[in-house]
Amino acid sequence: MRHILITLALTLAACSPAPAPSAPAAQPPAAPPSAANADAHTVQQTPIAGQWAAHADEGTFAARFTGADGGELLSIVCTAPTGNITITLHHSNATSLRLISATRTLQLAAQNGVTRSAGYAPERDALIATLGTPGDHLAIEAGGATTVFPWDDAIAATLHACR
Repeated sequence: MRHILITLALTLAACSPAPAPSAPAAQPPAAPPSAANADAHTVQQTPIAGQWAAHADEGTFAARFTGADGGELLSIVCTAPTGNITITLHHSNATSLRLISATRTLQLAAQNGVTRSAGYAPERDALIATLGTPGDHLAIEAGGATTVFPWDDAIAATLHACR
């Protein structure tokens, strides 16, 4: 009789519906969009070899980047009495410079690789905000070519003189 009861129990268990699959694990919420600049990937590239140097002379402050070959590639100059900032990408005939940092991108008109920002104009403030934010690198796109430069305190010191 026990044998019949065990067989009957096993038969009934085999005919029972399978347990419902467990609910899928909840997906974590999507990360919020990054507040970083959409062009930030550009400044993550390897920077050009060289070094920055700070210069000051009678109200003119400059951060100058010299390449590994000794040639000056980029200069950022502040004329403190007027607040004017001049950026020169040497050896360029570009009609615009696109400055890229980790937090923003700024497009500026240029003439032969030189752009000037008049003292106390809105674009000057945007320029200071773009270049004056410490980061690992900054990039300048001109004439379809992009050069990544290491960021340096000489840039901040130069721009501070124009605040």
